[in-house]
Formats: sequence, C-alpha cells, structure tokens
Amino acid sequence: MNAWFLTATLVLAQSVSAAISIQSPETRLTFETLPSSNDWRAVSVGFDSGSPVITTAVQMDEQVQTRSITSISNALATQTVTPPNSFNYARWNSAGHYLQSRMGNNWCAVFVAILRNDTPAPLEWLDISYDVTTGGCPCAAEDVPGFRVYFSLTGEANSWVVIPALSTGATGHISAVLDFGGTSVWAPGTDAYLLWADDNSAGTDAYYTLDNLTLATAPRLTIQPQPGGGVELSWLEGWNHYRVETASQIKSTNWQTLLDPMTSSGGRIRVLTTRTNTTFFRLAAPGI
Repeated sequence: MNAWFLTATLVLAQSVSAAISIQSPETRLTFETLPSSNDWRAVSVGFDSGSPVITTAVQMDEQVQTRSITSISNALATQTVTPPNSFNYARWNSAGHYLQSRMGNNWCAVFVAILRNDTPAPLEWLDISYDVTTGGCPCAAEDVPGFRVYFSLTGEANSWVVIPALSTGATGHISAVLDFGGTSVWAPGTDAYLLWADDNSAGTDAYYTLDNLTLATAPRLTIQPQPGGGVELSWLEGWNHYRVETASQIKSTNWQTLLDPMTSSGGRIRVLTTRTNTTFFRLAAPGI
C-alpha cells in the first residue's frame, strides 16, 4: 500500500506578543516557560469558610458571566510540585511544564487564555484540544467535576459561552470544535478568549493539570490502514463541511473530491476507501 497523507504543523512553545498568536494550520502550547500575563491571566472568585457556594453548573455559569477580561488581571503564579495543598489561583508548574489548579477556600478559580487571530481571513471554526490529568484523591465527589470551559469573542461580562465537549470532567486527551459561525466570525487581527473555571467543592478537591494545548484553524486528517488494503480517513465532527480530496501528485493542480460515502461514529467523520495506489489525500472546505 502506497498511501500518502498531506498535512502541516506550526509549533509555538509560547507566544511572546500581546496575545497568543493563532496561525494556520495550528498553534501548539507546551508551557515550557512561564506564560506571559499578556497571554494568560487568573483570578480567584469569592471566599468560603468550609461550605461550598457553587454546587451546580448553573451557579458556576452565573459566576463566570460576572467576569470581564479586565477583571481577570493576575499573572499565573509558579509552582514546583504537583499541589499537595490547596490554593486559590491557577498556577504554572515549572517542573512539569503544565498549568494546574486545586481549590482552597474560595468559590472557584478562573484562568483565561487571550488569543489573537493572526490568519489573513475571518475564522468560523477553531479546533481545541489538550491533555488533562487529575489526582490528589481520595476526595469528595465534586459538585462541578473538572474544568468548566467557555469562550468569548469580546471578553465582556455576560458574553461567555460554555463549550460542552470540554466541560464533562473527563481527563486524558480531550477536544472540541468551536463554531463561531453560530454567533459571528472571528475577525483577523482581533482577540478572542478561552476561560477555564474550577469550583471549590465540599471536602478535599482533586487537582487538575492542563498541558499540550493545540488550537487548529483547520481539521486534522488521520489515516489508518484497513484489512484488505484499504484505508480509513477520519477527522473530528464539527468540521462536517470538509470533504476529502485526492490526487496522484502532491503538487497536483487537479485535486478531485473523493466520492466514497462519509459516516459518523465516535465523534469522528469517517471515510473508507480502497484508493491507495500512490494516492495523496487532503481535506478541503467547499470553495477552497
């Protein structure tokens, strides 16, 4: 089988500008150095004396909606070990090179990534993925498990939209595709915001870490060999408007739409094909 997969990756350890520069096809943050306060900010919300104030996702949403980006003004503090103790602010771990949180005596912790669209075109979709780990247990069951995640195109109070696929409390590698087209497009040269919130539950909270944040402006195509000599091509749901194209040369000017049927399962769009004899594959949106 001589199948080829066409892709490209842009890797940035950390933006050094006034916001995290989002470029095509993707930007990756691995937190090797302390994130700049131009790119990341944190705040601790409220104070409690042992009884949780936020006990539902709705109450968390209400607290987040009171926040504007100007009210989230603290730089990320530095930690050297995975937190054995609780604290009220999200932090950067200088040994593990990730972000982490574990609640102390507040209502919740909030931290925000400030993004700038440095592509030449408006963006209607953004693929977000990262790794989450947890520990520090045995712990009491959390009222709002893990991180609850939001986005905003303005950073204003009452503008935050929940990202359900990132707000399940799941750990491991998680991902979601944002569809800005449902509200408005993300204009070139402007900022957008991603917000993570971790509530303080009754009893001892678990800690959470966030690492390997990837922000992609186009879907990533995966190719898997299949029995009988065929291949399965797949990409995340949310990029449903994309189609597979094929060509016999990587620099071809005559890419053709692959007509094999698309199916959807496990959160991915899938295409099975036997066209693997020196074939190149790519994803393309209509009109590209």
